[in-house]
Amino acid sequence: MRREQSSYIADLLRHRNLSFDRGMSSKNILMDIDSADSSMVDTLYDCMKRYAFRLLLRDVIRFRQRFTPDMLTRFADRSAVDDYLPVLVALGIISRVAENEYALQKSHIESFGDTLEWFVAQIFEREFGSPAGWGIKLHNSGVGGDYDVLASVENRLVYVEVKSSPPKHIDVQSVCELMRRINALAPQMAVLLVDTALRMRDKIVPLCEQAFRSFGQDGCVECLESELFHWKHCFYIVNAKPHLDGNLQKVIGDCLRHGGMQI
Repeated sequence: MRREQSSYIADLLRHRNLSFDRGMSSKNILMDIDSADSSMVDTLYDCMKRYAFRLLLRDVIRFRQRFTPDMLTRFADRSAVDDYLPVLVALGIISRVAENEYALQKSHIESFGDTLEWFVAQIFEREFGSPAGWGIKLHNSGVGGDYDVLASVENRLVYVEVKSSPPKHIDVQSVCELMRRINALAPQMAVLLVDTALRMRDKIVPLCEQAFRSFGQDGCVECLESELFHWKHCFYIVNAKPHLDGNLQKVIGDCLRHGGMQI
């Protein structure tokens, strides 16, 4: 987190008697956002709003050592791949290593997770005017794992758990670990964000209901609209369809209208 962002988040954590490590640097983000020109960061942010672009980046990471355009057509048509490749080269995310062959510049990166967390934090800052940080480690919370994204919305602490993996890779144990982090943090709002266009009601909603019951809570998760769900207007389940920023705006608005509550 930048210094001005840190102070807002730090105040909310200090009120909870919690201390933290600074959010992650750009080491595991696909572009060197700390040193890049602001216009390049803006371009990456704008591209990241497109689900097809985020899917393409997953395949870039998958084939990071060396790949051709045809290897990136699992989720995108060839014309879209041809449009995005020059952008990725210009941003310094990939380099051309041979005729029609490319490689990821940061070849050590094996996961899209940090880049997606950065993007979600940017949504809070750019779209909602809310200070946010990503990859935050609490010292004395009593639970393990990083807090993917923390934001201050109207002086309310918001925690977003960001899942870059599809629902089939999410199990009840990981959801229960999320619940433990929520209990330790005591935010006014928490969001489980799964970056997929797949339905949440088929697997994720039942998993969350099971996790709530295991903590002695009412397990009734209700539909807000389409594939957006809530538990008592303070815990939300969000997917990427049609747009991540629009879905986050809807659940934030719902929480603010209902006043939120301690989870």
